[in-house]
Amino acid sequence: MDLHVAESWFGETRVVALSGVADLSSAPALVAALTRVVREHGAATIVADLDGLTVLDDVALGALLGASARTREQGGSFGLVCSEARIERRVRETQLDRIIAVRSSL
Repeated sequence: MDLHVAESWFGETRVVALSGVADLSSAPALVAALTRVVREHGAATIVADLDGLTVLDDVALGALLGASARTREQGGSFGLVCSEARIERRVRETQLDRIIAVRSSL
């Protein structure tokens, strides 16, 4: 399964909805999408919605961490939406939730 990225606005928040597999093979597409969103909307609030993912590996976690740092550098904020138990557990086990705010819904 491939990684799919869809963007939308939820009020003043730019939402990047991810679905499919976020792993080493899809990392270039993930990094490109996040880089573009941060470049275009970095001063805003950006949220990556992880609920559509079936796989989230360390490389994808690193891409999210990088996007968060670049967003903060531009004066914006970056967060995650995750209510799917397996993906949420992965985020918490890696302690990414200590660096990036995680919410269960928008």
